[in-house]
Amino acid sequence: MRRCILFLFLMVVAVVVACGKVSGPDVDGGVDPGPPAVVSTVPANMEAGVAPDATLVVTFSKPMNQASVEAAWTSADLPPTEVAFSWNASGDTLTVTPNQPLPVATGTGLDPSTVIAKEITYTIAANATDTTGQSLTTSLAVKFTTVRRLTASVGPIDALTQAVFNNGTVVSPPDGSVGKSDFTDVFSRVFASFSLPTLPSGATVEGAVLSGSQFNVTGSPYAKLGNLKAQHVNFPQFDANTFSATPLGNVIGDFSTTATIETKMLDVTTQVADDYANATARGGRSQYRLEFPLGTNNDGVKDFARFTRTAFALAVTYTVD
Repeated sequence: MRRCILFLFLMVVAVVVACGKVSGPDVDGGVDPGPPAVVSTVPANMEAGVAPDATLVVTFSKPMNQASVEAAWTSADLPPTEVAFSWNASGDTLTVTPNQPLPVATGTGLDPSTVIAKEITYTIAANATDTTGQSLTTSLAVKFTTVRRLTASVGPIDALTQAVFNNGTVVSPPDGSVGKSDFTDVFSRVFASFSLPTLPSGATVEGAVLSGSQFNVTGSPYAKLGNLKAQHVNFPQFDANTFSATPLGNVIGDFSTTATIETKMLDVTTQVADDYANATARGGRSQYRLEFPLGTNNDGVKDFARFTRTAFALAVTYTVD
């Protein structure tokens, strides 16, 4: 009988040795007992064209000692004082949110090759540990580059940047006058037109600004007629009918609010993006109409704001990888 019991015991031991542990909880709760490692990073190492508003994400193979990881973070571009650290509930994913947008390289024109992309680096030293005190298998070093930001400026299309009065009179003097004359009940609108710059492949429009130089004011147009408004329009040729060109949307905003002699500017990012999206139908143009809300107040006084016709400009800011 004893021999039978001993035989059965030896058989059980043999099975355990051959197959490993039998069912039952691991002493570490089922977690890999080996040292922690980095599973992935976002952005990836050597990634190009990272957006300025990106956050950095590091995923580990095990729950980490959060304080040790944060203490092991080093970056000349994103020092600990310039970022916020946060963790997921399981403690294996670190998200690093910069306090300010990531720095980018800037330039002008339509050739991105003239701009060297800004490189961002960070490291997490190997002394970062998991919750059991084991250190990383190796330190983490990540390098990536942010987008390049360039601005391309274009001047007006001469034939389509003129003034036209409500009586159909078209004028293209050196200045584009907008205002009214109560002696004749005539008032004008000024139109500024631009050919959209041909952006590099893969470019994304980030911003656009319409500008114009107000060099002379007669009377009190801003006090009597209101702020000078800008409308988004599209037309293929300039004639008397251009005065009534149908706006493509609501009033963009105030192009000028005072008689101050200066360059006036207005953000037209939405309008330019829409023009690029409809470039074929709109002849590759971006066009604007300037007008006072009130054409005439019938007080017998001429009130005009004058802009240098050839000084209108459109600046398009874009990003590329």
